[in-house]
Amino acid sequence: MSNWFRQLIASKISINITVHSGLDDVIKTTTPRITNDIVNIKKLNKSNVRFVQEEKIKYDGEKSTFWFSEMRKGGRWEFVSETLSHNKDEAMEKHILLLNRGSLAPVKVSTVLWEGLDKEETESWIALQSTIK
Repeated sequence: MSNWFRQLIASKISINITVHSGLDDVIKTTTPRITNDIVNIKKLNKSNVRFVQEEKIKYDGEKSTFWFSEMRKGGRWEFVSETLSHNKDEAMEKHILLLNRGSLAPVKVSTVLWEGLDKEETESWIALQSTIK
């Protein structure tokens, strides 16, 4: 496959090829015509979170609708379980909370106050930081 054809496929440009038979004024060429006045269409993603409505029909024909949020991670959309609801308003509130906080799951924060102290040093630090004596 020639290099220009690979570049053409990578550019995702749609081309219509018209073939005229028996016309002398048609100039045959092997390179694509490049125009600089093409407007690029860009998709703007301002968030990696989306709001989804899903309908499921059970084997007995009963239809149920529920809403939830999905977060894009590693090139795939992943379901955020804390946002699932059969109530659309409740699901939208959870979606807004997800956008504001970044996560609905509790985040553990641990701080090391002291480390590697022997018994006497630990007792000294406890005496300085609290009323335990």
